[in-house]
Amino acid sequence: MTVGDYSYGNWYFGQYGKTEGAVDLVKAIKRSNDIYFYKAGEKIGIRILAEWGKKFGLGAKSGIDLEGEAEGLMPDSVWQKKVKNEDWYLGNTYHTAIGQGDILATPLQVNTWTGVVANGGRLCQPHLNSNQPENCRDLGIDSSHLEVVAKGMGQACSEGGTGWPLFNFSVENPNLKTDGINFLEAPPASGSAVARVKIPVHCKTGTSEFGHPDDKTHAWITAYAPSNKPQLAVTVLVEEGGEGSSVAGPIAREILRTWFER
Repeated sequence: MTVGDYSYGNWYFGQYGKTEGAVDLVKAIKRSNDIYFYKAGEKIGIRILAEWGKKFGLGAKSGIDLEGEAEGLMPDSVWQKKVKNEDWYLGNTYHTAIGQGDILATPLQVNTWTGVVANGGRLCQPHLNSNQPENCRDLGIDSSHLEVVAKGMGQACSEGGTGWPLFNFSVENPNLKTDGINFLEAPPASGSAVARVKIPVHCKTGTSEFGHPDDKTHAWITAYAPSNKPQLAVTVLVEEGGEGSSVAGPIAREILRTWFER
């Protein structure tokens, strides 16, 4: 990647001897391709990026009926000048576009925006009391745009994606009726006569750097299932845990398994 007078080598090529090839939004989500989102952030600019981050609930309390919720932070050039007395540079936009830099997000905030993708563009206030009335607002996102994001998240949890612990996710539950879309027939596990049901999962993994470059990373994954009629959105953060796929992914898998085998 070339930025002004500076050129940056391809880390993936150095690690694996090949490149990702042509990358669109679906593949960028599937493969967690930072460069795609660097350039997307550069194209739209920090003002619009921060504006939509806030629309999705970043940088504000969700209003959950629980004390102690943190606001998090959705930074922009105004914030940077006011708080840090620094100008905003393209590198800041790059970091923000991949959810790093000065962004601070709680697992609940990430779970809430995952729900926006899952439920067709509505941002809903979370609550613990099931008797609370639903409080959602439509964000006015074109359905075709949501479909592209959902497709990328579906491929992230399929062969070749980053969410490998959730590839071919299946459960043992004779009460789940296969419908060919949300619940699929799956062969029984080796040595088992119990029929299994395959459930397509949509997900996005994350490996968040913090502090000193040699420190461990935070492991993230956010997911929802099943594909067409989501019942559950799960977000897992393991602080200083390592990679999202290998550390947070198995935890999300067990939560989903418990839900669908209940």
